[in-house]
Amino acid sequence: MHDSQSLGAYLARLQDLFPRGLVCVNREVSPEFEVSAVLEHLERKGRFPAALFTNVCNLQGEPGHKVAINLMADRRSIAVALGMSPGDVGISLTQEVSRRASNPLDFQVVDPAEAPVREVVLRGDDVDLGRYPILRFHELDGGHYFTVPVAA
Repeated sequence: MHDSQSLGAYLARLQDLFPRGLVCVNREVSPEFEVSAVLEHLERKGRFPAALFTNVCNLQGEPGHKVAINLMADRRSIAVALGMSPGDVGISLTQEVSRRASNPLDFQVVDPAEAPVREVVLRGDDVDLGRYPILRFHELDGGHYFTVPVAA
């Protein structure tokens, strides 16, 4: 996502510039195997879109949670994230990634009182990971786990 682009802005830009690059699943989805089943179905069709699931159940069975996944599974999606055209998937994308890796952006200091991560603060007995849509991808997984979580 280029510069200070939000996740929502990136997904909207992806939908606009590369419609097949984003799949939205709005029906209720279990955190156990269903997300990976949708991704596997798309993969078998030769598609690797970013996917936004808008109604995933948490581990307590409560629906309504969002999960964004596969955000960088396709070079066209990466190009859009960097503010490029989805057609820029060759050497120009490689050069842009290299240029950015060599020139990191300065970080931005946010006042702790205004930090979005502090919108919901839980402490003590109120902390419960079961409130989150933690996925289980495969039958032989030891349980539900976070991969690279991104809040949508």
